[in-house]
Amino acid sequence: MHVLLPDFDNYKLIAIQSQLEDYRLAYSINEAIDAKLKRQEEPIYIKNLETSFSVFEDANEHAFFRYHLIQNSFFQEIEYEQEVLFKEYFKKKCFLINEEENIDFILRIEDACKNQVDIIIEKLKNIEEINHLREMEVKDLKSESHLFF
Repeated sequence: MHVLLPDFDNYKLIAIQSQLEDYRLAYSINEAIDAKLKRQEEPIYIKNLETSFSVFEDANEHAFFRYHLIQNSFFQEIEYEQEVLFKEYFKKKCFLINEEENIDFILRIEDACKNQVDIIIEKLKNIEEINHLREMEVKDLKSESHLFF
């Protein structure tokens, strides 16, 4: 049996740090780069974390690139295991890409060259609610398989 792995050279990643809700960031990105990001019905589910991460996909079939906005951080409510009269919860921050704990979202771009990614980054810099963004290298990630679904 052969497993086909994605060609990582066809993908560019932009790390985004923003406190916006996922749908608001997707809307802002749509406005900035003329994309049509739309929430996918199926999130990315990570079994060992028992949590899921939202994914927005570019619905424009005629675009030159294919975009995915992927949530990287998520607050999971966990119930205390103590027996008390009322249930108590605490929040734990989980990450899709563990080595990128300062990143809230990842914009995955398929079939774009370096120059095109630089232009997209410049356009995204105009979104006030984005605190920081930078290009990421797929080959540097230990958990890159979480980004390819």
